[in-house]
Amino acid sequence: MTASAEKLCPNDQNPVNPGYTVCANCADRLWQELHWLADVYTHLFEALTHRLNVERAEQVSVSGGKDPMVRGLDLQEEAVVLRAGIRSVCRWGVSWANRRGLKCTLPDTEIARALRWLARNLHWVLTDPDPEETSYWAARVVWSRQQAEHLLTPQAAEARKFGVPGRLCGVAVERLDGTTASCGGGVHVWASDPGQGVCDQNPAHLVPRETLLKERVRVVNKQGTKALLEAILQKQRK
Repeated sequence: MTASAEKLCPNDQNPVNPGYTVCANCADRLWQELHWLADVYTHLFEALTHRLNVERAEQVSVSGGKDPMVRGLDLQEEAVVLRAGIRSVCRWGVSWANRRGLKCTLPDTEIARALRWLARNLHWVLTDPDPEETSYWAARVVWSRQQAEHLLTPQAAEARKFGVPGRLCGVAVERLDGTTASCGGGVHVWASDPGQGVCDQNPAHLVPRETLLKERVRVVNKQGTKALLEAILQKQRK
């Protein structure tokens, strides 16, 4: 995102709403990115451990270090820096909303909750008359999400992933009205770690092996029951 509202929303089909510095599409994306970062902040190190397990199992070299242990330490440092960046984005946004008259009562340590609070009250930021500051902060949000996605995605060139049919991510995410709902993203597994499912929408959403197995049993049973009913009906027709 750039420094002016005109460049933020160059498409005539996405006009800037009166009083806002970005169009509705950009506002919706920022809302999603803030929730995405809240999930990542909570589950970052667990998801990072999963990435390292995938790469070690593939036994391939990845950029940044030849020794898997050295690479693991590098990634841990990157994760710490990333969390600091996410905290900065969060506190900047909350402080901004406070200056505009909306007070956040959450403690400074509640970063994930504060990010979701900020997403629910995003209009307090996006109606600020200064497009320069809005654009810079929005760019930081998007950049943090991109860095997190890169950090948590295995970089092993030979690693393969497979979609899990019929399975959707059930991690609870917060909606605009403050209620929660299942993420609903697709789920895949890496060939070298089939016991852990990963959400296609957010790599911080991990699906335990037991959940995958239960879902698979349910699908197989449903298919078997359907086949049995069809066979019975077919027999009755004869």
